[in-house]
Amino acid sequence: MKYPDEEYRDRYRCALKAATNLASVACYRTDQPPAFLHPRLREGVNVPAENLTLWPTGGGCPHDLGKAVREARTTVLVIEPGCTTDSRPTFYFTIVICRAGKVEWLPARRLWVDLDRKPYLVPDPDGEEPDGECFAIDRGVRSVAAPWTNKVERQFGLMHGDVLLLAP
Repeated sequence: MKYPDEEYRDRYRCALKAATNLASVACYRTDQPPAFLHPRLREGVNVPAENLTLWPTGGGCPHDLGKAVREARTTVLVIEPGCTTDSRPTFYFTIVICRAGKVEWLPARRLWVDLDRKPYLVPDPDGEEPDGECFAIDRGVRSVAAPWTNKVERQFGLMHGDVLLLAP
């Protein structure tokens, strides 16, 4: 994690607002962390009904986040503000998930939202794995097939997701 200078604090505030907006879009109820939650995970936005923590950051993650995910057998969505290749503001997600007893880090995901406001985390089309694994985030985080049928739908869903995350 970076030293919390003014730029970091601004980016963190932006990521925290995006986490709140995501919880609203996904109809997640956020609560104070329960006492039995791993201490490292208490710093995020807790969604206990979905076994999920939203982790807004101004840059970087703590080195022991993976250990906390493995111990708690939970999922963390790290949320960081960024820009697309054409300089539009967006948010990038890293999914930290425990599957089959192993912690997986799945970076460079973006929010994709369909016309019914169902949210998904999909690979960044300009990233290293544009056809990588997609995840629905309506009941926790689960792997699904790509939710679009063509490039236009893909681009529309990404822009829809950005608008919802950037809402005041």
